[in-house]
Amino acid sequence: MKILLMSDVHGDYKSLEKVLNREKNNFDKVVFTGDGTREFKEVFKDENTIEVRGNCDLGSENEEEYIELENNKILITHGHLYDVKRDLNNLYYRGKEVGADYIFFGHTHIPTNEVIDDIKMINGGSLSEEYCVIENTYCIIDLNCGDVVFRRV
Repeated sequence: MKILLMSDVHGDYKSLEKVLNREKNNFDKVVFTGDGTREFKEVFKDENTIEVRGNCDLGSENEEEYIELENNKILITHGHLYDVKRDLNNLYYRGKEVGADYIFFGHTHIPTNEVIDDIKMINGGSLSEEYCVIENTYCIIDLNCGDVVFRRV
């Protein structure tokens, strides 16, 4: 199963549309980790999605989701509640608490792929060209083999 992981679009519809057109046949599920859920829902309305609310979002989305795919337990959050701009410790302990194999998060705008005690912590970066720290990115995660591939928008 392939997951398209994105975050922090901050109104950049052009980047969302570009990713959808490029990756249309290359994912089974889309995970959006907040900050632009309204825009995300408009562009990806016909896709198999799950999203969480970020610190810049209004709405009824949850701030955290916990799902199981392909026998992998996945914690999904934006990250602001766990102070991920400082370090990943609080997020790691939350993942440990819920028994996560993967943690998908955003908020830092920095692509991240770290493993701490067998918990894979992945941030696709920021889709927004204006708000990206390094360059605007997203990633594709293959749960069958564990590959994580970052791509520039």
